[in-house]
Amino acid sequence: MGTERQGIHKDMDMKRIDEEGNVIADYEWGEEKLIYEEIKAEGAEEGAEGAEAPPEKCTVTLFEHPDFTGWEAAFTPGEYDHAALADGGAANDDCESVVVSPGCYAVLAENGEHDGWELVLSPEGGDGTGRYDGPALDALGNHPDGKHSVLNGVSSMVVHEGTAEEAKEVAAKAKKGRAEGLPQRGQIDLLDEGSFDQYMSDRPDKMIVVDFYAPWCHWCQLLDPVWKQTAEQLPDQEFAVGVRMAKVRSQLLLFVVVVAQSGSVSACFARWIARRTASCAWST
Repeated sequence: MGTERQGIHKDMDMKRIDEEGNVIADYEWGEEKLIYEEIKAEGAEEGAEGAEAPPEKCTVTLFEHPDFTGWEAAFTPGEYDHAALADGGAANDDCESVVVSPGCYAVLAENGEHDGWELVLSPEGGDGTGRYDGPALDALGNHPDGKHSVLNGVSSMVVHEGTAEEAKEVAAKAKKGRAEGLPQRGQIDLLDEGSFDQYMSDRPDKMIVVDFYAPWCHWCQLLDPVWKQTAEQLPDQEFAVGVRMAKVRSQLLLFVVVVAQSGSVSACFARWIARRTASCAWST
């Protein structure tokens, strides 16, 4: 519909306002037509060509498979033990590839208390842009004696925005705090022949309860859910500060070993674990 038929003429001062009464556009008359010009809010971004992209948020993303597929779990700066990683979507220690965003550093650790082997990932590492696929992680994270690698073994992580040295300091503080405090809820550290001795020597003041299991063993399968429930309830016990639980996969029949490095809690825990596992109908 033309402007003349609507009663619109050049003597009118026309503006467009929003529902709050703010002027958001002006209408001006050219020689033969009405010109519409949008008014940008103060501080608004310029057009796409001249606009500056917002800074990327520091994020470390873990992936299930070595080619950045499978489940995907993104973590912002902070300390993540085994339970926190699982809550964030990183399931069952199955991480096989990682992406580190610019300005961000990740300190990956083998065990749930930020100890064991440690690996620092930078935004310039991997393929040069912070993308670490399976082979890149495997090359960086191989145990010195070659007995295990970082793949499927990440149990805790620190994400830090800053420098690599700062990230290492944050991880060291997290490790110290965990070593002095309670085990995390549900924590069962997975050990093998390459990590067992170091794990024990790192905890001279703890009583370590180790489940040596074989996946094919019927009694091992019966014990497994009870073992997990025990780990869930351990932090609620008065002796929990002095106890850690672990598992070692083997080809032998199931047996549980209590390494009583801290004798003050041995008797209490022995009675408690005996009550917890009695329903499994297994014997040593």
